[in-house]
Amino acid sequence: MPRSIPPDALRWVAASAILLASAANAAEPVVISRELCNGLWIVPLTWTSEESGKSHELTAVFDTGGSGSHLFIDPDGLARVSGQRIDEGKRVRMEGVSASKLNFSKFRPRVREMSHLGAALGLDFDVFLPFPAFDGKLLVLDYPAREMRIEEGTLPEPDGKTVFSARGRDDRPWLKVDLNGRERRILIDSGSNGRLELKKLGRLDWLSDPVVASVSTRMDKYVQRHAGRIRNRITIANLDFDQPIVSITRDTELMGDEMDASIIRAGVVMRHTGISTQSFA
Repeated sequence: MPRSIPPDALRWVAASAILLASAANAAEPVVISRELCNGLWIVPLTWTSEESGKSHELTAVFDTGGSGSHLFIDPDGLARVSGQRIDEGKRVRMEGVSASKLNFSKFRPRVREMSHLGAALGLDFDVFLPFPAFDGKLLVLDYPAREMRIEEGTLPEPDGKTVFSARGRDDRPWLKVDLNGRERRILIDSGSNGRLELKKLGRLDWLSDPVVASVSTRMDKYVQRHAGRIRNRITIANLDFDQPIVSITRDTELMGDEMDASIIRAGVVMRHTGISTQSFA
C-alpha cells in the first residue's frame, strides 16, 4: 500500500500526549470552529504530509472535560489519512496538524476506538481534542455567535465579580459552587449532555424522588442518570439557580453542556493559569 507520509512523521512514541499550538498571526483572532453538535465544538483539523505535500482532513470534537492525557485518534480515521493501521493503545506522532491558522507543533494522540461515541453523538469524528490543547492561549467560547476562537491578550486576575478562577485539581476547568453555604468545585464538562451532576451525599433536598432520566455514553462506559428537582439554591460564579434539576453521579461532579452555555451566555469569564475561557453575551 502506498504511504503518503515519511516514517518520521507518524511513529509510535512512549511520551505522554503533548500539544503545543502557535498561531500564524497572533494579532488577529483565529476562528477554529463555527459548529456545535450536542454541546460539543466540532473542530476541522488538517494534517499535511511532509513527503507529498497533500492535505488530509480530520474531524475533531473539543471537550472541556478532557484532560491532557485524553488526546485520542480513532484507528479508522488514522488509517484513512496515513495508510497505516496502528494498534489500539499506541501513541503516534503526527507532524503538520493545524486547526485553521493554528498550528500544533506537537501532536501525539493515542489510538483509541471511538465509533460508539460518534454513534451516540450522531456525527462520525476522528480526533478527541481535550481542553489543554490550547494551553497558553486566550480561548473564546462564544455560544451566541457560535464561534470558538483564539484571541490576542490575557485576562485579568480573578476578582469574584466578572472574572472567576477555573483552577482545580488538574489541568481542566473547575468552578466554585455554593450549595446552601457549602462550597465545592465542579468540573466544566461540555461533553456531558446534561445540566448539573452532583453526588447525593445526603445534602440535597429533593422536591420529589429522583427518577431515571437518561442514559449517556462515556469514553469507556454507558451511564444511567437519575435526576430530579431540588429545593436548594445553587450559586455558580455570580449566578443563582433556584430549584435546579440535578442529576446524581458517583463520579466527578460537573456541569454539562446546557448549564455551560447558560453561564457563558451570562458573560462569566474564567481564568485557568495560562488557559483562559471567555465569552460575550
